[in-house]
Amino acid sequence: MIEPSNVFDAVRRGYSELSFASEEQILNHFAAVETESMVGHASNIKGILFEQQVSNHLNDAGVESTLFEATNHPDADILIEIDGYLPLELQLKATDSVSYINQTLADNPDIAIITTSELADRVDSEMVLDSGIANAELDEIVYESLFTQELANLANPGSIVDPISGIANFGADFHNLSDNSFLEEGLAEAVTEMALPISPLGVVLGFFGIPFV
Repeated sequence: MIEPSNVFDAVRRGYSELSFASEEQILNHFAAVETESMVGHASNIKGILFEQQVSNHLNDAGVESTLFEATNHPDADILIEIDGYLPLELQLKATDSVSYINQTLADNPDIAIITTSELADRVDSEMVLDSGIANAELDEIVYESLFTQELANLANPGSIVDPISGIANFGADFHNLSDNSFLEEGLAEAVTEMALPISPLGVVLGFFGIPFV
């Protein structure tokens, strides 16, 4: 389960001016932002939080992963390294928008994507891996940790619109989410299989859907 402390860590990573800020200072910072910019900030923090959760889980499962230092690193977000094999770059996308994922695949067809559970069954591609984390869970923890007062000031606090999908995607029933929506062992296994072809040539062939024989 994602904890509020994880959200504050994501803020510190994504906002240089808040790198060493306390939780109280972070809350005060976002309490001062315009309501119109709240969704943009929340989306940015959600993406960083998702990256951290995926990386932490993979490392805990014995798959060495490293996030790129820049949160806006071009094309890829995480590097998987296993001794004796080519490093594997992956993209991490925290969204529930199929069109966004499809466009990302079109832009970088040779870089696999780890995304949220909502999309795992909706995108028919071997290049899309299920993180085991729900987009709705990410929304919930970010808004509840940082923007509680801002939500209370909105006319309809039970509905926040996803800036990419344009869909109001969470409300008062958030706490009914399963606590084990956290990453599953299956993700570590899928990433390992992708990173461990029979030979380095298998990486290239595998990315283009060509079976290695």
